[in-house]
Amino acid sequence: MKIRKIVISVLTIVLFLSVYSCLIVEAKNTILKKGDKAPKILLYDLQNKFFKSGNVFNKKIVVVNFWATYCKPCEKETPELIKMAKEYKDKDVVILFVSLDKEGSKKVSPFLKEHKFEIPSEDVLLDIYKITAQKYGVTKLPSLFVVDKNGKITYSCVGYKKSNLENVNRTLEELTKK
Repeated sequence: MKIRKIVISVLTIVLFLSVYSCLIVEAKNTILKKGDKAPKILLYDLQNKFFKSGNVFNKKIVVVNFWATYCKPCEKETPELIKMAKEYKDKDVVILFVSLDKEGSKKVSPFLKEHKFEIPSEDVLLDIYKITAQKYGVTKLPSLFVVDKNGKITYSCVGYKKSNLENVNRTLEELTKK
């Protein structure tokens, strides 16, 4: 009888959490757009150091890239973003690679090594519970946001297309001229 009560309690909690998480996703199912304030990012990086976007937003131009190891378009986009990060590193631009892999660094670190993606570990953030992704309205990968020094989104896009990266590059060019 006690086991049955425990099982029912656990199932009730699981059901509640499932419904609650669905409501959160439905309430915020649109990706943030140009002019929206960029939500704070509070995540751990690959070295298990805590990252607070307040240390970067309002000081630098930030590209926030949501991706995952299982996302083939993300795999194609990453080398181009790494190249872009190198091009703009001396112009107060940082590119954050926010992984949505639930396994965290156990999955992400070997993936980056295997693909020879050279990204500073402090620029790879782990959103294993997808809380930050939800704040940004991310429902598909890759999703990318350019945030200006005022903390406002100046460009956002979903999916991997050359034109998206060209628009990111154009946006960064405009923002770094100011």
